[in-house]
Amino acid sequence: MTRIFISHSHSDQAIAFRLVNFLLAALRVEEEEILCTSNPNQGLTYSSHSITDQLKHKLKTSEAIIILITLDSLHSAWIPFEAGSFWTTDKPVIPILGKGLTQNNLPGPLKSFLSIAMDTPDFTDKLNSAINQLADKLQIEQRFTTRRNHTLQEFFQHLKDWKSKYPNSNRSQQQQIEELTRQLRELQSFHDKQLAEIETTSQQEKEQIKQSYLTQIQELQQSNQDQQQLEKILTSQIQELEQQLQQAQSFLIAQQQVEQFLKSKIQQLEQLQPTTIVSEIVSKTEEVELRSARGVDYTKLYDLLKQKQWQEADEETAKLMLQAANRENSDLRIYDIENFPCEDLRTINNLWLQHSNSKFGFSVQDDIYVGLGASRESESQVWEQFGYLVGWRRGKHWREYEELTFDLNLAPQGHLPTVWMNLSAQNRTSFFFLLSFNL
Repeated sequence: MTRIFISHSHSDQAIAFRLVNFLLAALRVEEEEILCTSNPNQGLTYSSHSITDQLKHKLKTSEAIIILITLDSLHSAWIPFEAGSFWTTDKPVIPILGKGLTQNNLPGPLKSFLSIAMDTPDFTDKLNSAINQLADKLQIEQRFTTRRNHTLQEFFQHLKDWKSKYPNSNRSQQQQIEELTRQLRELQSFHDKQLAEIETTSQQEKEQIKQSYLTQIQELQQSNQDQQQLEKILTSQIQELEQQLQQAQSFLIAQQQVEQFLKSKIQQLEQLQPTTIVSEIVSKTEEVELRSARGVDYTKLYDLLKQKQWQEADEETAKLMLQAANRENSDLRIYDIENFPCEDLRTINNLWLQHSNSKFGFSVQDDIYVGLGASRESESQVWEQFGYLVGWRRGKHWREYEELTFDLNLAPQGHLPTVWMNLSAQNRTSFFFLLSFNL
């Protein structure tokens, strides 16, 4: 819920941030109860509602508004709009004026509100007094600590050191062009008069006038360059938002594909005959022969799986596969995968199937992978979907090994073993074809 709305120009973001810090130090309120749109933690949300609709809602539900006005934001169209929403209400309105501004500078309905000008000698006292009245009005408990004084001084110093970053940033591009054109015309007229007068002046005076004219031209050109730089920044921000939207859409499509795959698997299971299921379970209960073409001893793996020690069995599987490939303390290479002994692959897979009631095993993973439409050309497209289904991926991130589920009842189908979880894309493709042709 928004209790205090901070109305300001985004070019004054640094000052508004210090104002929020002061309010949090002076009042017992939570950060989410203060709306400061330039603060990433307090700004508006990306939703189907427009910025104007969101602002209307926030202004309507806010209990008070603090208006931060500098020379940059003086001509902003948003400031009178936001302040005007409080004009006909009994809600507190506190305008804070930056350097060089007085009550007379306020436009439209803002003049009817009593403001606190930075140029007055008792600025901090007046601001503290205004916060006291605001706390009484909203029935908010205050904090009287050294941090309150420190954040107030820090806000005052930033307001005092304020410098315009984007001249006329709150005016439309057309207005700025018209203003620059007008100034250039006035300057040209002034220059023509000066040329007529300097005919009788000394050469030194002529040079001074000429230099002054050139300096003014350069300043106007610099203002135009600043405007172009601002447009580049806004364009970059829009492009970044579009990229984020595309990523979100891609993630949604992947989720929908996973959902369709799960539905198809459920339909397949519903169509299976009971006698078929029983015969498969019976075959899985038969004792697995611990065969190996490379003389690998699978007794320890058998014992670990029989005792339901799934994590230890997963780690033992990785070690045994390296041993069967004649590798030590390294990942499997393409050569190792393509020449991996089929007899050992079947022994490992059958041990996992037997002791997990066919929930874990390479053949289970291969069925899921094939069901997603994996091929040499589409491997990278289905790999993330496969990660979601077997529980190796959560949201937009792959899970760390310690985050996996080593529980038969809680783990998804095909969650273990994890031998090919960290293989490169090229090695995964080779491993996929090894499983498809040998299991």
